[in-house]
Amino acid sequence: MESAEHELLRHLGLRVVDHEPDDADLLTSELAAAGEVVGSVRLEVSWPRVSVTADYKSAVRFGEEVDVSVAVAEIGASSVTYAFRFESGSRLVATGRVVAVRCLLRPGRKPLPVRLSPLVSQRLASHLLAAKS
Repeated sequence: MESAEHELLRHLGLRVVDHEPDDADLLTSELAAAGEVVGSVRLEVSWPRVSVTADYKSAVRFGEEVDVSVAVAEIGASSVTYAFRFESGSRLVATGRVVAVRCLLRPGRKPLPVRLSPLVSQRLASHLLAAKS
């Protein structure tokens, strides 16, 4: 699932670990509002996973090829939920979900969740699953 997630992020023009985020000004403002000292903070953003689930539907034999597809299931203020399908031929063999949170990495400290920028949200929305009725 991680490889498919990373491939989707790259396809959307987003970095898995971003050393030069496009929304650096917004991040700096958010840090200042949270009481962080902003002066020499290196802005490095990543997507740690906070929840991962998988449901197995059918057995897969050794050597059998499995196709993995990923789509965006939900977009939150600072998180994205991905939905995965694993298929062998036309047979569904598993589904999965991953919740990742956009965080500012801070050496020696806990990552700080940060809001998705409008650009990031827009790019993720381009792969949003159709709403269920």
